[in-house]
Amino acid sequence: MQKISVSVLFLFLSIMELSAQKQRPYNIPLSDDIPFHFGYGISFALGKYTLETNNPDVTAQVQDPVYGFELQLLANKRLLRSLSLRALPNLSFVSKNVEIKNVLSGDTTSSEFQSIFIGCPVLLKYKSARLNNVAPYIIAGFNPRYDLAAGVRKAGQVGWYKALTKFNLYAEAGTGIDFYLPTTRLGLEVKYSVGMFDNKSKNISQVDIKENNLGQFNEYVSRLLPYVVVFSIIIEQ
Repeated sequence: MQKISVSVLFLFLSIMELSAQKQRPYNIPLSDDIPFHFGYGISFALGKYTLETNNPDVTAQVQDPVYGFELQLLANKRLLRSLSLRALPNLSFVSKNVEIKNVLSGDTTSSEFQSIFIGCPVLLKYKSARLNNVAPYIIAGFNPRYDLAAGVRKAGQVGWYKALTKFNLYAEAGTGIDFYLPTTRLGLEVKYSVGMFDNKSKNISQVDIKENNLGQFNEYVSRLLPYVVVFSIIIEQ
């Protein structure tokens, strides 16, 4: 997470540096007056999961940082001169390893989760007055995400495919900079995304536990909460 803090600090310092620039001719000067426009983007995610256990003799953790890759479209509706409403339907791919260890018995269960998410963040974007060909902004909103892989058995996979819920709602907030190029607008942004609901499935049956090696997970893990930092490159028309 230290690297994430350095990245956010670098972006903040860049915004401060941009505010000291002198006035220059505008690229695409009418861009901010368009009431409705589209775009697309690509994102890279770095996250963690907080696993809470109900037994002090058991430890549970995601072994490595969770990496993700996301493709997204953009629809932007201007509400006011500096305020707009954005929807970004997307498809993302995430992989994570979870390890559960009983300290007393020494028993360890480790398995990989593969997730394919469909999401659609709905965000408010507030940007500063444009200076030359840049404009810093802040964003905040919610992102409903549905995991297409949750509950789906995969060939060669033992257990875990029913361990996670399919739906979660994420609260998101972040900051970024718009760069006005000669023919398009390029946005660089970073945002923090936190899952509001428990990602552990509450519908794990005894059959699932017996057939799919979910005993330790179902017995010891009480909650599984995700949080993610997302770095995005967005191109708007």
